[in-house]
Amino acid sequence: INEIMNIDANEYNKSNESQIRDGNELIGKIVAETSDKDYEQIIDIGCGTGNVTRELSRAVNGRPITALDVDPGMIGFAQTSTNRNPNIRYVTQDFGVEWDSLSATVRAMEDSVTLVFTNHCLHLIPDKSNVVTNIGRLLRPNGRLYANIGYNADLYMNLTGNTVETDTEMNVWLNLFRSRGLNVLSKEFCLRDNRYELDAFTKSIDGLKQSLLNNYSDSKRDKLDELFSNVLAKCDKYVDNRTGKTMGVFYWTTTF
Repeated sequence: INEIMNIDANEYNKSNESQIRDGNELIGKIVAETSDKDYEQIIDIGCGTGNVTRELSRAVNGRPITALDVDPGMIGFAQTSTNRNPNIRYVTQDFGVEWDSLSATVRAMEDSVTLVFTNHCLHLIPDKSNVVTNIGRLLRPNGRLYANIGYNADLYMNLTGNTVETDTEMNVWLNLFRSRGLNVLSKEFCLRDNRYELDAFTKSIDGLKQSLLNNYSDSKRDKLDELFSNVLAKCDKYVDNRTGKTMGVFYWTTTF
């Protein structure tokens, strides 16, 4: 995945309002459900430019967070941000590799992490088995995972001719979690409208296409180009009165 995620961090940072919205809602669930817990060691998988990670840090009263992202550009952006938080350590890391291939920094946290947080990331990592194994090895007993996993049936249908049912997609994750000894305490499907500044979204879309192509043969490239062109052409559009920018509305099924 490290070779295919090539999203411009500056453009992404202009168009990640939906990630921030969903991330903040997930953080709200953490606060509401575990306000009595003191999370001593936290990992954020897929931190991007660090917007949501900083919100998470505020919610957990500045406890240390190790924030991971496969893209060095995203990590570099987060590290140089004017809003950089000294309690957050940013690490470039492909979390889909096998345990022994993870960095020494990450492996040193084995059995010590009290909270794993991940927002709009896990669905982009091809090897789900490695992801869940790595999470299981990092979490200490009674540690918690809060995950926001995206899913879009239309993309699967157009690429493969079949629609992957939401229950089927969810069960893939549930079975993996349980096979690694993780108890699933709750799950939820939400249909969300995601709003992006069209210019920024169009510039960053190549990285998303590449991440999807990792699950399919190169012969699907033309089909994927056509699909995303249709998405951009058919999405609802409006002008943001605050910025004057043209916005596009896209619908994704999200799993918490």
